[in-house]
Amino acid sequence: MGRKEEMAVAAAPLPASVEEPPSFVTAVVCSHTEDRWPMILDAVESLRRQTRPADELLIVVDHNPALAARMRREIAGVRIVENRYTKGLSGAKNTALDAATGDIIAVLDDDASAEERWLEALVAHFDDPEVVASGSASVPRWEHQRPRWFAPELDWTVGCSYRGLPETTTSVRNVFGGAMAMRADAARKLGGFADRLGRGGNRFAGGEDTEFCLRLTTVWPDARIVYDPGTAIHHTVPAARASWSYVWRRCFGEGTSKATLARLTRAKSCGRSTTAFGTERQYVTRTIPAALRRELRRGRVDAALALVGAVAATLSGFVFGSVRERLARNA
Repeated sequence: MGRKEEMAVAAAPLPASVEEPPSFVTAVVCSHTEDRWPMILDAVESLRRQTRPADELLIVVDHNPALAARMRREIAGVRIVENRYTKGLSGAKNTALDAATGDIIAVLDDDASAEERWLEALVAHFDDPEVVASGSASVPRWEHQRPRWFAPELDWTVGCSYRGLPETTTSVRNVFGGAMAMRADAARKLGGFADRLGRGGNRFAGGEDTEFCLRLTTVWPDARIVYDPGTAIHHTVPAARASWSYVWRRCFGEGTSKATLARLTRAKSCGRSTTAFGTERQYVTRTIPAALRRELRRGRVDAALALVGAVAATLSGFVFGSVRERLARNA
């Protein structure tokens, strides 16, 4: 599931299961390290407190048998399964697609906690049969104070919603993979998540959620993906991520993943990749210039330089990734 990166894409009717409102919901947490143990417990507890409780709680452990064993001993009422695919978020999510029994699968980051109405709000969107995925806002929960130079337009680098996203519920290209819900049947028919993308180990890349959502609306052009900023998860930002070195590496990794995404999108969409990156173009041509003007007016040169450096790092990663993809294709 999600293991084939090159697959024929043709418009198809949505699965018949969308005609009925979802009746069974599986909430999933993907985890890989015991270093996050307190946060994992917090994530699970936040799912237990939902106004619309999940019918099934599932934790996918990413190639860490010791962590899986500890969870089975210490966390009651939760199914624990181990990633059976490639190490990383994509493999873990594909394992969840195999294991979950719900009509809807909601995914929560293991270093985040969900607001009490999170599931209720996301699941409600599936009453519309055209909606195949929904996502919430992700609010940073800083371990220490937000750095002065860290503009809110850079919050995506720490897994959070950034300034420039819609402020009201609307259809979007993609939602965040750690704060989303999806129709299980559609996700399985699609083939899951591309395992060349997504965080894993020391890899700073991402993009598995973007590629997944792009493929959803390519296979089912009438399908809708909804972003609902009226509900949120609260995502922990440790002190180590509040540094320029982390932001640079994250931006460079995002650039390389976008190069891979561009190739996959061209392969699956008959050359449509240029139209698939409208969100990134708007970010570079509108969001960043507006942020630069604001920071310079305020005399915050360090914040302005961080914004320019982040764009430069992302573009550098994209060029590097594009060259690597071309060499791999010609090898």
